[in-house]
Amino acid sequence: MSSERKPEIVVHHLNNSRSERIFWALEELNIPYDVKVYLRNPIAAPKELKAVHPLGKSPVITDHGKAIAESGTIIDYLMHTYTTNHREFSLADNYWSHYSEGSLMLFLQMALVFVISGQQAPWFVKPVITGFVNTVKSTYLVKQIQGSVDYMESELGKTSDGWFSGKSEPGAGDFMMCYPINVLVNTDRMPEINVGPNLRKWMQSVETRPSFQRAKAKIEEEERKAKDAKAEVKS
Repeated sequence: MSSERKPEIVVHHLNNSRSERIFWALEELNIPYDVKVYLRNPIAAPKELKAVHPLGKSPVITDHGKAIAESGTIIDYLMHTYTTNHREFSLADNYWSHYSEGSLMLFLQMALVFVISGQQAPWFVKPVITGFVNTVKSTYLVKQIQGSVDYMESELGKTSDGWFSGKSEPGAGDFMMCYPINVLVNTDRMPEINVGPNLRKWMQSVETRPSFQRAKAKIEEEERKAKDAKAEVKS
């Protein structure tokens, strides 16, 4: 960590959001930070989050009064502001950092929206909507996602240490890929997708890193404290 500037970072975390990779990056890079938790009500983010950033989205961080949104931008900012050994440009890191949201999550998010649409459709049109959703998934989305997964599997197999960064330790590309690969490996959102051994090994390597375990523990602790505080106010 650079000695030129003392961190005053606050992670504004909305429960059930994509903040986990930001916590992991902070822990991996050994950057001090504080946390402010926002609880969904019941699905949408509370209006208080819009006071931090106009879109009211998470993750977002503030640093010395400046709000920074978008996971990729946040991670780039952290690595170029608070570290001295990650400044050198890495094509692999940069590529996978953009690929995560620009290509992979595009189709994963579409698949999720389609599934939710089918589940929440009124009963009298549900058979039609469900049929449409299943057709789009099987003829387009599954093929696109499986193609991406096979591509990532192959590219990981070409690395010497199994990290998207191409280095001996995780980098921006790995931080960013954490969310979509976790969805594919550890949830049942896309059971049709075949995830290969390289990606599963990568996910296991992430989950066993002390920095990632600290990140998960921090999220759980801060969310618990926020829920307890909310319960006390209601009582």
